[in-house]
Amino acid sequence: MALSNFFRTPFKTIYNVCSRLYNYNFGFYGYYNIPFKFPKPLPPNSVAVLKKGCAMLDALGVKHCVSFGTLLGIYRDNRLIPHDSDLDIEAVHPVDTGKIEKEFVANGFKLGAKIVALGVVQKLAFYTEDEVVFDIELYQRIGDFVYSFHDKNLYFKFPAEYYENFEQRPFSGYMVHVPRNPESWLEYTYGKNWRVPKMSKRDFNEEKFFDEEGYGMHVKVEGDILAEIGKIKKAEQLRTL
Repeated sequence: MALSNFFRTPFKTIYNVCSRLYNYNFGFYGYYNIPFKFPKPLPPNSVAVLKKGCAMLDALGVKHCVSFGTLLGIYRDNRLIPHDSDLDIEAVHPVDTGKIEKEFVANGFKLGAKIVALGVVQKLAFYTEDEVVFDIELYQRIGDFVYSFHDKNLYFKFPAEYYENFEQRPFSGYMVHVPRNPESWLEYTYGKNWRVPKMSKRDFNEEKFFDEEGYGMHVKVEGDILAEIGKIKKAEQLRTL
């Protein structure tokens, strides 16, 4: 090995590690590792995985609720939507995500995704050997809204009042937590026709989610996601002066 290469290899490793630490704490960092075809319809044992995952969050003292397609199916049809692809859970920071990771891995789940923006975990996704994906969306409260900056192209924004006091709803012999005023949440998320079943799952990046059907919770990022977060926080600070 040439002398230059001898020194270049360790320095390159150190540079990569430092870059990852910088992005993890001050930038946007995404880890993805789901080793099977995804999205795909939920496997048959998804209800059992939902109960297990929510019970673990309860045991950890993590206030959470079901959301998105999981809430829609439970509330509207009293079942999981057959063509849905994952189990959707939400929680609002402060949350000890390290404890969540440790507990889920210790109970047979594997980490499939982790999204961090400005040092705050925005999303954790786990999967089982049966290929059930348990997706936890994590929000930060800024003013009267909660935000999840889990994507460089869009972020989620909800009125914080939905998450101040969760309600409960029976499902398959288990009490699941749901957002406060779940029908209002569903209309805010899916539009006035949320009660009408659709035959396929839509992609959040589709233009129709922003324009034609009035989905209130998706916000497009025009430019850099980190700059967008800075603008939101600055605007809220000015509002409260």
